[in-house]
Amino acid sequence: MNGTRLITDSACDLPPEMTDAAGIEVLPFPYTLDGVERLDDFGRTISFEDFYAALDRGAEAHTAQIPFVEYYQAFQRAYDDGLAVVLVTLSSGLSGSHDTSLLAREALLHEHPDAEIHCVDSLCASAGQGLFVLGAARRLAAGASAAELVEWLEAERLRVNHIFTVATFDHLVKGGRVSPVVAMAGAMLDIKPVMRMDASGRLVPVKKPRGRRRAIETVADLVAERIEGASGEQVIVSHGDCADDAETLIALLRQRAGVVDVVTTRIGVIIGTHTGGGVLCAYFWGRPRE
Repeated sequence: MNGTRLITDSACDLPPEMTDAAGIEVLPFPYTLDGVERLDDFGRTISFEDFYAALDRGAEAHTAQIPFVEYYQAFQRAYDDGLAVVLVTLSSGLSGSHDTSLLAREALLHEHPDAEIHCVDSLCASAGQGLFVLGAARRLAAGASAAELVEWLEAERLRVNHIFTVATFDHLVKGGRVSPVVAMAGAMLDIKPVMRMDASGRLVPVKKPRGRRRAIETVADLVAERIEGASGEQVIVSHGDCADDAETLIALLRQRAGVVDVVTTRIGVIIGTHTGGGVLCAYFWGRPRE
């Protein structure tokens, strides 16, 4: 193979102009909203505002895995183009799609034993996954081979930190990540949970601040504790539908963590279904996740 195609999925929550510029192919996750089947296309067919407003009205949203055939066809296209594939998937701790990609890989290799296909579990989500694949794209552009890129990905993925908070427990309860009893107690005490991604790519609680402002400050403080090279590393701040809170967090990151380069993005429907519009996240390169 004379080149490599870098592929990820739409859970990376990167706008198309960023993935297109970096040469990253993005496979869309399917989801349903009030029974209507859709593809996650980062706000093209339904705006972020309309999606989160629908959730606020009580609309039923459900996410699904990327189908086997979508992975297989993506691998086939790359093979036909004479390219190796490095696929970076949403964390296996949150979705079964990585396992599906491995089945598609096996099927294509059965047909084309000379194909070179690598499926890497990012152990990341949302723009944390996005930050990870952007780093991979830079290494490809610098001349890394597919095998060299996979070695880097597997060595570095736990350095991508995810720190986030949500406005309510409602969607965490719906997704089975928080029990109704804990949610009820948290709501009574005005607790706004601060969570992170652990080393297995699962969401775990970190702090239990009371009130939204204190939760945002806690996110900033945790970034300051864990970030490496704050003045030179890019940080991504993402939100569902709370732009003012994102600006507050950015200001705190500059003050408390010395962050200079901040990019703001939106959290799309795949992650947003399980968090609601009040989700606010910081993604950055830092100490390896425990």
